[in-house]
Amino acid sequence: MITLILAVGTTGALLVMLAIALGNLWAFPRLSPTSATAPMARVSVLIPARDEAAVIGRTVDALLGQEPPVHEVLVLDDGSTDGTGGAAHAAAGADPRLRVLDGAPLPAGWVGKNWACHQLGQAATGDVLLFTDADVCWEAGALSAVIRLQASLDADLLTVWPTQATVTWGERLVVPL
Repeated sequence: MITLILAVGTTGALLVMLAIALGNLWAFPRLSPTSATAPMARVSVLIPARDEAAVIGRTVDALLGQEPPVHEVLVLDDGSTDGTGGAAHAAAGADPRLRVLDGAPLPAGWVGKNWACHQLGQAATGDVLLFTDADVCWEAGALSAVIRLQASLDADLLTVWPTQATVTWGERLVVPL
């Protein structure tokens, strides 16, 4: 009897996961990168980073290369021990739009990433604040597509979800987006 209950429970759980995955595929619009060069809002791209030296350079380079250009890219190095800040500087060269900030100590009542994002928001000078993780791969035109969607919706807050790179069938099953 217990085996039957487990089998029905497992099958039911898999069916629910499949329904969620199919619902996500149907409900979430896919943004296509745009090549529009019309001016857009002054965008501050904000990247909280801890021990992301292996990927931060690629991300900074991709963001600074977006068209139309971003106003600024701020990287908050949140206590990295792997040279994350230096890797960000190396990727940007002498581009004055990049600023690498050292994170302040964590105050009581805060958690790490929230505190890092708060500091970035306080330091930003743009009209639109775009938070992204250090390991997100930004295609050419992707940032413009996000900002244009935000403007078309007249949204004060917009969350987009990048396509997750999956290799195995197991990953594809549990990462439905």
